[in-house]
Amino acid sequence: MRRLKGERQGALRDFDRALAINPRLALAHYQRGAIWFDLEDSERAIPEFNCAIELDPQLAIAYANRGLALLRQGKDLEAEQDISRALALDPLLKTELEQRIALGKQRRQK
Repeated sequence: MRRLKGERQGALRDFDRALAINPRLALAHYQRGAIWFDLEDSERAIPEFNCAIELDPQLAIAYANRGLALLRQGKDLEAEQDISRALALDPLLKTELEQRIALGKQRRQK
């Protein structure tokens, strides 16, 4: 809930506590990765998305966000693979991903 309110540091602490109790919570790893991504820290986001995917290989949104983080790093081929996997798992992500990919590429050009 804190992440939705923009309280990123508090949300990170909450997810840290949850993962200390149960490190196998894929969604907690995903959410922590999403916060790091929002903070433009792909170096911290990607390992969290990796954990989420390892724990739940069907978690499409984790592939999508890892792909966006890789795109931010200029790793286009790896990003494309993750985004393709995300869309194979959840085709409803297509419109949102197309918008986020375009925005990511615009930011990279600046």
